[in-house]
Amino acid sequence: MFAALSEIFRDILNPDAIDVQGLFFRECIVMSQMITATVSAFLGQLYDCKSLDAALLEQIRQEGLLIYYESLLSCWMDEKAMLEDMIGGFELLRRIEFVVPAARDDEKLDVNDIRVDYGSRGQMEIRLPPNRHVRQANSGEDLRFNVFPVLLNIGINEEASAAISQSKEDLQTAVNKYYGERLMEYTSKLGVDDSTLAAARADFARHLANSSVPKNVDLLHCAQSLTRLAHGLRFTMCKSAKDRTAMAVTFEQLTHVHQYSNGLTVSEYDRVLTEMRRNGTRRENTVKNIGVALYAFAQEQVEHLPAVYQPPPGTFGKSET
Repeated sequence: MFAALSEIFRDILNPDAIDVQGLFFRECIVMSQMITATVSAFLGQLYDCKSLDAALLEQIRQEGLLIYYESLLSCWMDEKAMLEDMIGGFELLRRIEFVVPAARDDEKLDVNDIRVDYGSRGQMEIRLPPNRHVRQANSGEDLRFNVFPVLLNIGINEEASAAISQSKEDLQTAVNKYYGERLMEYTSKLGVDDSTLAAARADFARHLANSSVPKNVDLLHCAQSLTRLAHGLRFTMCKSAKDRTAMAVTFEQLTHVHQYSNGLTVSEYDRVLTEMRRNGTRRENTVKNIGVALYAFAQEQVEHLPAVYQPPPGTFGKSET
């Protein structure tokens, strides 16, 4: 959005120079991906009734559905434009109203029953499949809500290193400050007496204040914990969603294993992480993308990644994405 607005203001004296069709096309591409991801994740949460009780439905109705997008893009050339498109998409996503009709006991349900209604002045309403659990937990009323999107970005590749060396991370700093404060705002309204949530908020605030630390991935990890405590939805993305994303996803999986097991020793910690990256589904994802089971990193690129995001030897090689 920042790039789009700057282009518009730059050409304000020459309206014919504005590529309205091009901007609209970019908007459509971004929103189609964002809406699909949001709907898919929320339906997964909705049909897991154990995690969606009356209190959480009320939280979603009152405060919005928290969605945290974790981005690993750099602020360099094409990836910076991708990040700008994400920001623009977020502002549009906030304007969409989602509706989950309260289904009757005798109503035949169709999980593919998703409809989009367009209102005046660009408003959009997305009606999701009717749900009996919503009727039971929401006093028989339909559930209407907007999303509360949060975007945090930490570039971790060699292009991020270039942006750091050239002091061109202003966009990342601004994004993290704005959306980091929004995440703090959202979670301030939840669980006032919850000491675990309070500790997580304090930890996140501490890392948010250290915005000058290069490749501060701890900020992302703290936001993950805070989002889980707030029962929000999580997405991780980079440019192709298979290499940097694979490193981030496997590391987050490891934190789940460590948290919900009796704890891992240092040697177990490293071994489990390596195993996930060598033989897990993320490596299979590379096969579907480029036809070979290799993360698309050259050795010199790996050296720019934070230590916890570096793939094991033998699992990466220079490849076209």
